[in-house]
Amino acid sequence: MFTSNRKFLEFSSISENFIIFSPPEPTNYEEIGASEPLVVVEKYDALTLIGLNRPSKRNALNQQLLSSLSEAITNYENDNNARSAVLYGVGGNFCAGLDLDDISSNSEFRNPVSLRKVSF
Repeated sequence: MFTSNRKFLEFSSISENFIIFSPPEPTNYEEIGASEPLVVVEKYDALTLIGLNRPSKRNALNQQLLSSLSEAITNYENDNNARSAVLYGVGGNFCAGLDLDDISSNSEFRNPVSLRKVSF
């Protein structure tokens, strides 16, 4: 059913099907640079995996990551074949919240009202 380097475990109950996947294997996250996408998207039939990919910052949300995440969620919502999505964090951490360094250096994010505009 699935073809991937990820490990999947599939089982069924009387009323529902469940799929459990293992996160990517640990790697040296210090080497992940600007060439890596901030959000990784993988599709397996009707299942979409959306991964936050800033492990060196514990997947803290900055303006670029929020933009990429918004695009990935919009693409998922517009995919007629997609039934389920799993949002996860690469590197063992889901998300540390907003990137405080980005907020302090970005005048748009200094205003709390601007933070409310960051939504999906």
